[in-house]
Amino acid sequence: MKTAFSEIRINQLPISEINELRKLLLQLFALTGLRNENFPDQIQTDILINFIREDLGNYTISEIRLAFRMAIKNELDIESNHYQAFSASYVARIMSAYVPVRSRHLNAARANENALKIDSNMQQEPAEKQEVKKAYVEECILKPWRYYLKKGTLTFGITPFSIIYDTLVNDLQIIEVEKERKKEVYEIAKEKVRQYINRPLTNMDEYRKQSLIKDRVEKQGFEVAMDYEIKSHCYEMVVMEFFKNAYASKIDLESIITNKLTLNTI
Repeated sequence: MKTAFSEIRINQLPISEINELRKLLLQLFALTGLRNENFPDQIQTDILINFIREDLGNYTISEIRLAFRMAIKNELDIESNHYQAFSASYVARIMSAYVPVRSRHLNAARANENALKIDSNMQQEPAEKQEVKKAYVEECILKPWRYYLKKGTLTFGITPFSIIYDTLVNDLQIIEVEKERKKEVYEIAKEKVRQYINRPLTNMDEYRKQSLIKDRVEKQGFEVAMDYEIKSHCYEMVVMEFFKNAYASKIDLESIITNKLTLNTI
């Protein structure tokens, strides 16, 4: 997704590259299963191109393609079926559903860049490293916590739970998981992954993916083949449990974290 953001925006494309938008439309027609006889005619296509240039100019071509891919994979909160009528309003509905996802990804991507700087080999001064860490904690921990308090929904965007876990355990030192609890969490996570890969399938794409996973499991053993997925679930469970317990107990988590940041303990 990061690559899609970094490309030239549509409103910055020279007129000479207008054919790139025509190619995009053809790709979207194919991607969404539009039958040839229902393709927009020349006038309708020109209207679509003008709509994309004028109303979606701040996006990149790759972003629009990405939004449609997410829609047909049911990753956006929208009905992606065009019922064989590919119009500007249909495109607008897809892109409107993509906006909140885009915002979350952009914010988390910026925060993740800061997080990666922490672990890089860049020669940073201690004060600079401290500021990077503080910015990361603010964006990826404090903002989700405030949103949780306000809306009752706990979400961390695309920030990996492994990074959040590491920050809470090692940097902020406000989570301590007992050995026995770690074993419990691991077994629960393992069962969740097992259930997921044996879930009922709804299409051939899911069948192919499941077949590849099961083939890997057969060759390597379940725990080796699914190590990354199991650990990801473990991190998620511990982090979510911690925040939900803090919420239920009315713990002033922001003050605790802010004090640690102020005292430069991370």
